[in-house]
Amino acid sequence: MEKHYVHVQRTARYFQSKKIDENIKRVIFVLHGYAQNANDFLKDFEKLDNEQTLIVAPEGLSKFYWKDFTSAPSSSWMTSLERENEIEDTLKYLDQVCFDVRCQLPKEGVEYSFLGFSQGAATASRFCAYSSIKVSNLFLYGGAPAHDLDWTALNDDLSFYLIYGDKDLFVKDSQVKKVEGLIQSKKFKVQSYRYEGKHKIEDAGLDYIKSVIDK
Repeated sequence: MEKHYVHVQRTARYFQSKKIDENIKRVIFVLHGYAQNANDFLKDFEKLDNEQTLIVAPEGLSKFYWKDFTSAPSSSWMTSLERENEIEDTLKYLDQVCFDVRCQLPKEGVEYSFLGFSQGAATASRFCAYSSIKVSNLFLYGGAPAHDLDWTALNDDLSFYLIYGDKDLFVKDSQVKKVEGLIQSKKFKVQSYRYEGKHKIEDAGLDYIKSVIDK
């Protein structure tokens, strides 16, 4: 058996909170978790949407039926099968989304942040290392940076924020402390915020994010 590869062009979608205009001063790219879709995920961030803030929700390229064949399809950022290729395809897709958005914005004076929830946290961290745009804040919500992250490719002044609920079944205090120590060892600023809640986007987490970006 011989394995071969071909490069194909495909159509992928993303959603944004509103039409871009000259009032936009900050953009937050939000990456959903496993078995979610971008349009539904974007609705969780209505609290952050205002005249100066644009929320952009890209969507994982992998599609599947999460429960059964009659349910709505869901999305995923990657699996272990052809892992390296999936990562590369995803990064190129996210780069194109950023390009589409940036072309409509002022060239200066716009702050960019990334948020990755659960599975999306690793993807968000990889893109911050891959992208040519200057990302100011990286919010890892109920997730952690990629284990194979190229730390040397990140902006020196990138700030990390670890957000998680005290009832999150997938994130423990000990894990957060370990990630904090790792980030600090790489000489990056990091803060963690623990709120009362589960493994989902909660108002308390959004309030914390708002306090960061409104500084």
